[in-house]
Amino acid sequence: THCLSLSFPQELIPIDVEVSVPFAFHRYIIGQQGKEVRSLMRECSVNIAVPPSDQQSDIIVVSGPAKNCEDAKRALERKLQELEAEKEERELRNFRVTVTVEPRYHPNIIGKKGAKINKIRETHDVRIQLPERDGSGAADEITIIGYEHQVKAAEADILKIVHELVSTLPSLCFRLRVKQLTRDTSGMSIF
Repeated sequence: THCLSLSFPQELIPIDVEVSVPFAFHRYIIGQQGKEVRSLMRECSVNIAVPPSDQQSDIIVVSGPAKNCEDAKRALERKLQELEAEKEERELRNFRVTVTVEPRYHPNIIGKKGAKINKIRETHDVRIQLPERDGSGAADEITIIGYEHQVKAAEADILKIVHELVSTLPSLCFRLRVKQLTRDTSGMSIF
């Protein structure tokens, strides 16, 4: 009997390459209805096995010719870098500070038709959450969300408004009391 010996070029022999991708990012690697992972498999001519979600494994296995697997691995690593950068950006963009301000000052912070609060929002490119009028949540907490330096600048603007109100309040009260005293025609002083 004769043995037939077939020899395949080494680069065509299928291999498995493990790529570590945090489980939290798997859904972005897979994409909606598997669109992203299928596209990558087509581009690189490989098979990509993402572990079932119940395993919560970080290891994605790429199978195929060595060069194709390396191309797919690099593509997955680039995607991972993009996802990590997006995550970091989201975290930076969601820095939050809660400022406690007595509810009686809120109308002054908001301004006529929201003019003051909207100007602060636009100037500093932040989101500002005021307490709900229905009384749910803390009535004296104003939350500012955005990049840290912008949040702190918006916080300073809000506190400046409050400080101006507080510093003028005693003189306003005094003026009101004086007006009340001068209007009292009974001859009795009110102390």
